[in-house]
Amino acid sequence: MTGPIAQALSLILNTAFYLYTLIVAVRFLMQATRADYYNPLAQSVVSLTNPALKPLRRFIPSVGGFDISALALCLLLIVAKLALFSALNLPRVDAAGFTFNAAALGIGHWLLLAPFELINLFLNIFLFGIIILAVLSWVGGADNPVAGVLHDITRPVTDPVRRWVKPMGGLDLSPIVALLLIQLVKILVLQPILQSVL
Repeated sequence: MTGPIAQALSLILNTAFYLYTLIVAVRFLMQATRADYYNPLAQSVVSLTNPALKPLRRFIPSVGGFDISALALCLLLIVAKLALFSALNLPRVDAAGFTFNAAALGIGHWLLLAPFELINLFLNIFLFGIIILAVLSWVGGADNPVAGVLHDITRPVTDPVRRWVKPMGGLDLSPIVALLLIQLVKILVLQPILQSVL
């Protein structure tokens, strides 16, 4: 399938799969970081993910307090997206920051690509979460329900950085350092591995 219709369909499917996989990944991080489930945003995430996660939990138990079924669902969604793009013969699919033809790769590459796409998704959640928190702090939105959830789920990145980067003259530079580190991991670690896979 080629032409404007194929491009529009690619855009719609990429966006739909990405957004739902993102929500499921946020659900995993919420449980892993013990985020406040009574937060309105957290409740929305739970209601959107429960229909897909409840059946999976019958077969995939939690391990060490981590919701492995949420991780499995993320991986299934990524592979399903690649399979759908291949079946529809759509020209380009976005995954892990790359655009490529899914049909040209095959299922072996899809299975190799899926964990890296998930890692990239987590890095993006941390990246944009920290940026949104910074913006909310500037506009006085620290009490916003979004800020509460984002603060919880970005702690795995921001807390270690804050231990090493102390405020200078009352200015907290740790978010900038955290953003830089995330980008460096994407550029220096993730991209070379993915280029070798693709």
